Amino acid sequence: MIDSIARPRVLSAFNKDNFYYSHVLAPSYTNFIDGMAWTGILCGAALEVGDNEIADLCRGYIRNILKVGKDARNYAPMQVKPEWIASTTMPGFWYKEKAQAFAGPAALTFANNCGAGIETTLNVTAEARLMVASGFLYGILAKRSVWLRGFINSLWFSHLMLNKKPSFTMNWMAEENPLFAYIAGIKQTVEYPDPHRYTEGTTAAVKDVVPLSKCEPSAWIFRRDPFMQYTRTGIPVLSEYTPIWQLCGDYLQSTL
Repeated sequence: MIDSIARPRVLSAFNKDNFYYSHVLAPSYTNFIDGMAWTGILCGAALEVGDNEIADLCRGYIRNILKVGKDARNYAPMQVKPEWIASTTMPGFWYKEKAQAFAGPAALTFANNCGAGIETTLNVTAEARLMVASGFLYGILAKRSVWLRGFINSLWFSHLMLNKKPSFTMNWMAEENPLFAYIAGIKQTVEYPDPHRYTEGTTAAVKDVVPLSKCEPSAWIFRRDPFMQYTRTGIPVLSEYTPIWQLCGDYLQSTL
């Protein structure tokens, strides 16, 4: 297992009693819906480098999402929002109901490919095969289309879960992106961004791929639009995003 400065902060985002994962620090119960996707990638990455402590926390979180209720996207020992539903399978817990999109099941597939052993009925293999087949054309067209770049994460997750190398036309998306570079088999070192948003931060489109350190902060910076630059003005907000992306990038890059 390699040493990553992000590991202590990611570790602090998990509740070791109920396996809850918080996408922000200090940890809090939120309406966040992408937990399976990001912890699925982290689970696989942790297993690849032998970090069983992190992998077990991710397993516990994902298994609880699958157990707490139909189409659960998050859970908590309280009703976080009025629309949250009381669980009948995990008494004392509530959950956010919304059908999983592509990224969560794809990341879970990757984790299981790495040995996670999480039982699931979620299967997005057919969709992933279609996206992999479209990779050559996508890599060309996405350079010109902001709308198409909105699917960037799904295209790369498809290749990851099927263990397929992307078309050379997609490699521009791997610039300044350690996860995508890993999927493409490219060794890469980058500077990661400040995980805080700023009170007067702004975004603007530019012509060239923006360094990762200048991207807009989010819960998963790897799915950013590569041509959008974030200007940090004002002061940092009190909370920060959990740098789960950095730990995934550090772990997976270390295996190349």
